[in-house]
Formats: sequence, structure tokens, C-alpha cells
Amino acid sequence: MPGFLADALSRPENSNYALAVETALTWKVKPMEILLPIHQRAQMQDLDEDALASADIGIMKAWTILQRETCKKCGTPYWLGHNPDRYIKFDADTVTCYGCVAVEDYEKNQKERESGTTTYPVFSMYLEKPRPSRSMWVRGERTPD
Repeated sequence: MPGFLADALSRPENSNYALAVETALTWKVKPMEILLPIHQRAQMQDLDEDALASADIGIMKAWTILQRETCKKCGTPYWLGHNPDRYIKFDADTVTCYGCVAVEDYEKNQKERESGTTTYPVFSMYLEKPRPSRSMWVRGERTPD
């Protein structure tokens, strides 16, 4: 079962479940406590504790499989990225982090750096515009003029 769940958690259409599992494990909460809808949590006392524990263990094993079997460089699950199936196709795309651009430009222009110095980006907005929200970015919206 963990192998099947690892595959299911890797699928884009299940990203909300993967986020719930990652959140549970990060905060050291049983996965089923996050995955079950709020109205069902009140009824958890009525559920079989062994079944819940078994589900939690299966989910945690699946998450471990997914983490172990995911390419650390590109984030592709091994069963896709290492699969010789002739019908699997990959394309490449790029993304630009403007914070990294600023750091790289700064470091190119530095003659010498003091030992132990770390360069990091500092965020600000032109014309004192308000900071864009994550939801604006997800929707592809830009700061209004």
C-alpha cells in the first residue's frame, strides 16, 4: 500500500493531500488528523484506533518512499524520471528568481569578500507600492500602476 500511496501523493491532482501529509509530519501530528475533514475529527473517537494507526503508518511510509525516490535535483519521482518507457516525455522550462539575480550580480561586482560573509537578497518595492501577495502571484496578477 505505501508504494501506491507514494505514487498517488506524487500526482499534481493530489497536491492538496501531499501538502496535508507534509504539514502533519512537519508539525509531528498524525496524518489522519489533518486528512480527515473537520466534521469527521469529532467522530474519530468512534473509529477503530488500530485502523487509524495503520492508516497513519501507511501514509508516513508512503511519504518516506516519495521523498527517497524523488530526484533531489529536479524533483521528478524516480518511477517517471528513471523509467525507459518510450511514451514518457519530458520537456524543460525555466524560472527566474530575481532575488538570486540580485545576489549573483552583486557577487560578480565584488572584488573580494570578507571570510564568512553571506550575500542575501533584500526585498523592496519601487514607488512605495504595496507588496504583492502570494495569491496575486498564483493568479498571475501584477502590481497595479
